[in-house]
Amino acid sequence: MHADGDVTVSGGELTVTTSVEGIEGADITVAGGTVDVTASDDGLNATSGTTSTGTTDGATAGTDGAAGGTAQPPAGAPEDGTRPDRPADGQMPEPPADGEMPEPPAEGEMPPGGRGGGGFEGDDGSTLTISGGTLTVDAGGDGLDSNGSLIVSGGDTVVQGPTNDGNGALDVGGTLEVTGGTLLAAGSAGMAVAPSADSAQGWLATDVSASAGGTVTITAADGTELATYTVTKDTANVVFSSPDVTSGDTYTVTTGSASTPVTAGEWSGGGMGGMGGGRRESDTTTDTDDATTTS
Repeated sequence: MHADGDVTVSGGELTVTTSVEGIEGADITVAGGTVDVTASDDGLNATSGTTSTGTTDGATAGTDGAAGGTAQPPAGAPEDGTRPDRPADGQMPEPPADGEMPEPPAEGEMPPGGRGGGGFEGDDGSTLTISGGTLTVDAGGDGLDSNGSLIVSGGDTVVQGPTNDGNGALDVGGTLEVTGGTLLAAGSAGMAVAPSADSAQGWLATDVSASAGGTVTITAADGTELATYTVTKDTANVVFSSPDVTSGDTYTVTTGSASTPVTAGEWSGGGMGGMGGGRRESDTTTDTDDATTTS
C-alpha cells in the first residue's frame, strides 16, 4: 500500500499479504483497527522519498508518480535502486579503510547509524506514529522504518523483523520515542535500535538467541510474567515496552533455557536510545472497514 502523501488507519481491518514495502507514505499513523502486514522488505516505511511497492521480491526503485511507477532516482542516489545506508547484498557496510572504528559518542548521545541509532540517511522530517489498534508486522527488511521519527503512544504492536544484520526490526533517522501502548520488536542485532533514553514509558532492549518457533518471556523482579511471545524467525535482539515496565528496574528476558537480566532504559548490548528528530502533522486520512489488501 503506497501513498504519495500521508496514510492514517483509524479502524476496521487491513491485511497486506504480499508486498515489497507493506505500507508506505510520507507520514504514517496507525490509530485504531487491526493491521497485519507481511512484506519482503520494510513493513511500514515513513519517508519523504518513496520506493516501489511491487508484489515481487527484489531491490526497490524510486518513484515520483510517473507512468509505469518508475522514475529516475534522486540526484546522488545509487543507480541500482539500493538505499545508500544499505548495501545491495544486505550485509553490513565495510569498516573504514584504516581499520579504525569511529570515536564513541559522548554519554547519552547516539551515533548516526548502527547500534542504538538510526539509518545513515538522517532525519527527513517524516513520522511513523502508532497510537492505537493492533499492529502485526512480518518483514524481511526493516519492520518499522521511519526516515524521521517513530512514536509509539498506544496500541499493541508486534514486529517480527529481519534475520540479516543489514536491517533491523526498528529503524529511524530521527527519534524513537515510546510513551504508551505495548511494543515487542524482534529481529537481527546488527542494526538494532532502542528507544530514546528519555522516553516517557519504560523499555527493555537486549541481544538474545532465540530460534524460530521459540518463545521470549519478560518477567519482573517479583516473578510476575509481563509478556510471552513466540518468535517466527531466528531472533538476535528484542525491544519490549509496556506500561508495566519502569525505567531503572531490572527484568529478566528468557529465551529457551537462557535468562538475561536487563535494566529498563538501558541497552545491555551497548548504546541506548535513538537520535533526535521532529514530526509534522498528517494531512489525509484512510479509514478502513474490513479490507484485505494485496499490494
